[in-house]
Amino acid sequence: LRSFLFDLAPKEYSRKMLRLGLLVTVMGMCTAQMPPVCDPTLTSFHVDPLNCTQYFTCFNGVATLQTCPDQKYFDAARTLCDVPAKVPCTVGPCTGTTGLATVAIPGDCTGYTLCLNGTAFDMKCATGTLFDATYGDCVMAKDIVQKLHYLQ
Repeated sequence: LRSFLFDLAPKEYSRKMLRLGLLVTVMGMCTAQMPPVCDPTLTSFHVDPLNCTQYFTCFNGVATLQTCPDQKYFDAARTLCDVPAKVPCTVGPCTGTTGLATVAIPGDCTGYTLCLNGTAFDMKCATGTLFDATYGDCVMAKDIVQKLHYLQ
């Protein structure tokens, strides 16, 4: 990568760095944990569906990721962390979903998990498209890059 970038003219180098930065940003979006949608009028707690030691606290409409101490699991019914033997833990991308839902795969924008009544089905996006959690669907990769460029 270094020789690829240093062999370029300054203007071309800038364009390549911008593309590389946008790609890194897109990949960063893929790895981000998706917080729950929080009701701004309620304080609530939500188990992280991919990690029983983590949970989200919703306060004033903002979700904050929390981690239980000492590898304890979060018990949503009792809203506290406890030893794993005392907490039911079902981990999976479709945990807590009903009906039809799409869930981003952390670290992989080329696909998503389709949840049907709590059952997970791994799906792949068509060539040239990436999964956009905002829409819950695969969109043209260039549209995601344009969206990122607009946000910067």
